[in-house]
Amino acid sequence: MIIDNPSPKDIPVLRRIWQQAFGDTDEFLDSFFETGFAFDRCWCVFQGKEPVAAVYVFPCGWQEKNVAYLYALAVEKSHQKQGLSRLLLSDVHTKLHLAGYAGAIMEPATESLRRYYETMGYRSFGGRKDCEFTAKDPAQSVTKLPPLAYELARRTLLPAGGITQEGAFTMMLQKYAFCYGGDGFVATVSMEEPFVLEFLGDERKIPGFLKTLQIERAKVRLPGGQPTAVYLDFAGEEELPTYFGLPMD
Repeated sequence: MIIDNPSPKDIPVLRRIWQQAFGDTDEFLDSFFETGFAFDRCWCVFQGKEPVAAVYVFPCGWQEKNVAYLYALAVEKSHQKQGLSRLLLSDVHTKLHLAGYAGAIMEPATESLRRYYETMGYRSFGGRKDCEFTAKDPAQSVTKLPPLAYELARRTLLPAGGITQEGAFTMMLQKYAFCYGGDGFVATVSMEEPFVLEFLGDERKIPGFLKTLQIERAKVRLPGGQPTAVYLDFAGEEELPTYFGLPMD
C-alpha cells in the first residue's frame, strides 16, 4: 500500500467511498468536487491502482499560524478494521507538519470517534450551540455578501482564538447557503430550510435579522456549548483554539 494524491481517474472511486461512508447525494458531491476539492489537498491509501481510503484537507488560520481541517475521512467498506484510517492520518500529519502547518482539526461525528482521535493526541476544543429565535421588530438592515466580503467581515467577528475558514470553505458554503452582513453581525442561512448555520456578532439583533428575512422562527447556530471539534498540535503546544464554526455537512 502507498499513500499519495489521487488523479482524475480516481474521482469515481472517491465518490463511491464517500457515499458508502456518509450517504451524501450526488448533488452534494458534484458541488464538493467543483468547489471544495483539489488533488493536492486530498490524500489516499492506494491498494494496487485504486484508492481504498481518503481524507480531504482544507487550509485554515489560527493566531497567524496555518492549521489544517481534515474532512470526510473514509475507508472502503471492504478494507475497514485494518488500521487504514490511523495509517492515513499519521502520514498526513507528518506531511502537513513538514509543509509548515502547526496543527490539524477534525470534527468527530460520534463520541466513539472523539475517543479514537484522542488516542492519536487530539484534544477537544471550542463549541457550538443551536438556539431557537422568533422574528421581532425592529427589522435589521442586511446586505447579501459575496464570498470575499463575507470572509473579511467574518474575520472581524470571530471569537478571540477562533479559526478562520476561507477560500474553498466559503465557495462551498455559497452553494447551499446565503451569506449576510449587518451592523455588528454576519450570518449564513441555509437555502433549504429556516436554519441560520452560523451567526457571529451582536446576538440581540437576531430577532430583527429574522424579521428582515421574513423567517418567523428559526434555529440559530452560535458559538458556545459543548466542544464540537478536536485539535492536534504538531509541536505539542498546550494552547487550544476556541471556536471552529462553519458547517461542512
